[in-house]
Amino acid sequence: MKKLILVSTITAMLAGATAFGQGYLNFASAKSQVWVGGVIGGGAASTASVSFLWGSQNLESAIQALTGLNGSPNTTAPTNYPGWGGSNPNAAAWSAILTDPNFVLAVNSTSSSTVMQPVIANGSFTYGNVPLVGSTADTTIYLYEIAWVGGGAPGSNPNAGLGWGNVFSYALTASTEAAHTITGANQIGVGSYQLVPEPTTLALAGLGSLGLLLFRRRK
Repeated sequence: MKKLILVSTITAMLAGATAFGQGYLNFASAKSQVWVGGVIGGGAASTASVSFLWGSQNLESAIQALTGLNGSPNTTAPTNYPGWGGSNPNAAAWSAILTDPNFVLAVNSTSSSTVMQPVIANGSFTYGNVPLVGSTADTTIYLYEIAWVGGGAPGSNPNAGLGWGNVFSYALTASTEAAHTITGANQIGVGSYQLVPEPTTLALAGLGSLGLLLFRRRK
């Protein structure tokens, strides 16, 4: 009888460990998921990297609250980049993402590192299965993807062009074998944006150059 109770207790403990264990997610995409400056995957001129943030509730992301956009702007016309954040909108966008109160950057529990992956030329990426730190198996999480120009950790270059996607749900699994590829994410446009001086700034610069030219002629 004692053996039977012991076996039943161990079985229940193992079942509980499985039910409340860490969740798994397969971080990958089909082609054309990421665009850079109007070119899928950045073309030959640049590279892009991707990661994602996640939370336990379906809430608005901080970047969406900052910009009013449920995803990054159209990158086929980079000069149309909205002017949030004053003189450096990229830095303002990065700050919103990295300090989001409702979503955190994904961390792989095996490597204890941030989940990130380069994008290949056709605009797709394949990181693979992620044992997600802080998650629980067989639960639903909410996440959104981010992409940025170049390598390095997310936000390590606050001037890097970036993009983000919509918040969507994902059902975590209890094992890598059962983890399914992400669906529900919209495409991410990443702008390799350049900050263009305002017309008044250009006019003042022109007047300064003219004054310098006249001064030289007088000499």
